[in-house]
Amino acid sequence: MRKIISSVCLFLMACNLQAADSLSLPQDPRQSISYWKEHTISAQQDDRVALAERVFKKLLRAWDSARVEPGLYVVNTSNSAWAASLADGNILLSREAIDISLSPGLDQGEHLLAFVLAHELAHQRSDDLWHQRFFRSVRLQDEKDHARLLDGLPLDAELVRDIEQKEIQADRDGLVLMASVGFDPWQVLQQKDFFTRWVENIWKLACDQKSSQKFVDACQQAQTRALRARVQLDTVVGQSAIYELGIQALVAKQYPAARRYFTLYGREFPGRAIMSAIGISYLAEAMESRQQINRLAGDGVGFYFPLLLDARLNLAQVSDQAKRSVTDPKITALKEKLKTQVELAVRYLEKAIRLDPDYRPLYLSIAIAHLIENNQYLVRGILQGRYLPRFGQDAVVEMMLALSQALEGEFQAAAKELSRLIEKPGLTFQKNTLSPDLFYYTAAFNLAEIYRQLDQQDSARAVWQKLALQSQSQGRAFLFRLALAQIGAGDQPQNQLVIAPTIKGVRLGDRKPRDDSPHRINELWIEGELFHVYVYQDGARYISAADGKIISASQVGGTRTIGDLVKVGESADRPLKTLGIPDRQLQLTTGEYIAYDRYGLALKLDDNRIQGWFLYP
Repeated sequence: MRKIISSVCLFLMACNLQAADSLSLPQDPRQSISYWKEHTISAQQDDRVALAERVFKKLLRAWDSARVEPGLYVVNTSNSAWAASLADGNILLSREAIDISLSPGLDQGEHLLAFVLAHELAHQRSDDLWHQRFFRSVRLQDEKDHARLLDGLPLDAELVRDIEQKEIQADRDGLVLMASVGFDPWQVLQQKDFFTRWVENIWKLACDQKSSQKFVDACQQAQTRALRARVQLDTVVGQSAIYELGIQALVAKQYPAARRYFTLYGREFPGRAIMSAIGISYLAEAMESRQQINRLAGDGVGFYFPLLLDARLNLAQVSDQAKRSVTDPKITALKEKLKTQVELAVRYLEKAIRLDPDYRPLYLSIAIAHLIENNQYLVRGILQGRYLPRFGQDAVVEMMLALSQALEGEFQAAAKELSRLIEKPGLTFQKNTLSPDLFYYTAAFNLAEIYRQLDQQDSARAVWQKLALQSQSQGRAFLFRLALAQIGAGDQPQNQLVIAPTIKGVRLGDRKPRDDSPHRINELWIEGELFHVYVYQDGARYISAADGKIISASQVGGTRTIGDLVKVGESADRPLKTLGIPDRQLQLTTGEYIAYDRYGLALKLDDNRIQGWFLYP
């Protein structure tokens, strides 16, 4: 009888779902999660299982397959490390696999665990288990058709080679996937024996010991795997550096530069996250155009649109004397520019929807684009015609429909709805929509603007007073400080940075200093120009241009501080107390970013902790 592999594992010769020298048939009951349910460990029972689930959930931010998201189950096995994808769309991870991934320490181990899980997600996304579903269908046929359907399928040796090729591809795709949500692919090979250690753990032997031929073969396979992954890493890390340059430019509001980097990255690794990022860059530019039009023309309410949390937004209109110098052609040119920016934003967001039609923020971003353009008809079309039938009602949609009412001049109805949403107790937010801070700030800002438009200044001030009390009682430090700033309570941080922040003493535009501490250097070609990426073990990262000047300086993990005021790993509200309110807050697939223009400093936050920071002009 011809044989077919039963699952795709992290290591072909090191997975205990099948013997290394025998590939079992897919009707093996172990191919269903039902078999493993009784052996699973819940996150409530085990902190490391909870960590694995958090890492897995973060990786799913970039899931843009038409297939339904896989599930993760951590199972208790007999002292063996393995990970596997099942044909029923689930991923298994042994408890021992978590331990071996975290053995170098939590800082590096979390990235290694992300690679293990991203590798399995890559198998699921590539449909590497198509043969399982095929054979399940074959078993339903009579014997004559069964034999004919099996005729011509590859022999075991050919199938093994095919599986090995899929493993190589899954390594590459896994590295790309983990990088796209903010994990660090450099960490996978920071310790070059990661793959070897995995095999040694399974066999309980060291690869430099003499043992059976099977063990020797397994060690050789691990070493070959490490070599292949290292070769792929050069390409993936180089492209990840370009992606990171795009993120940094986007946070710094350098939108054309951001699109340039995202486009370069997207040509090599297209996906929903890239299309969405390009669309958001156009959308952010459209917001600035709308604010400029409102200030110059002096018409309508100065709305705040829920894309990024901009604490420094100034909606003050220009003076009458300045208005007289504004000509109609200037306003017309700005409106044409706005129209083009909205069209481009929608084009890329629609491309992202085609890649991932179940990702809610894409629909909301398109609705925001139409709000910016004052096109109430299309706002209702995207929300009522596409979002609600697919996802159902939620508070974010209710708020955006209220903004649409205000654009139509129905100020009283809009104010009533926004007030209801702000004061509604126990408000919940759907996965991947707006953050609570951004939701409440947007609703309050626009409600206050409506009151100012109606010349009800006391009511506008009362909005911020209520929000300050509400956010304080809920422990929302960022929102609390924003509300206080709106009522003139000030934003006085405990301390101020007395010198500009640096990364190991280096600022943008400097030349890379002589530093002999352990680091890696990777060549990076961008449109024919040679750049270099420097990665230090203490988390410092530089990218230098052909002339040797630093164009990117960042801190990724590690133990460094910013002026002894902020440290990696501290709570996300720490910079609010020490550096004050950031100029803006932006949520991306890679994480949450807060930017301080006065310092040229942006901090990356995730899991309510500071993950690192980077400098910008």
